[in-house]
Amino acid sequence: MANDFRAMAEEFRHRIESLAQSTPDPGAIGAAVQEFVQRFANAAESGEGRRRRRRRRDR
Repeated sequence: MANDFRAMAEEFRHRIESLAQSTPDPGAIGAAVQEFVQRFANAAESGEGRRRRRRRRDR
C-alpha cells in the first residue's frame, strides 16, 4: 500500500470492492481492514503520508 493517506484509502476502497464482488468472505474482508488500519497507523506515527504545509507567520 502507498504511504499517502488518500492513496491508502483509495487502494483500500478498491480492494474491498473487489472482495465484495465475489462471494463475500468475512475473513478476507477482516484481514484487509486490519492491514489497512495497521498501515494507516504506522504511516501516521512515522509522519509519512502527511503533506507538508507551509506555516504562515503572523505579521
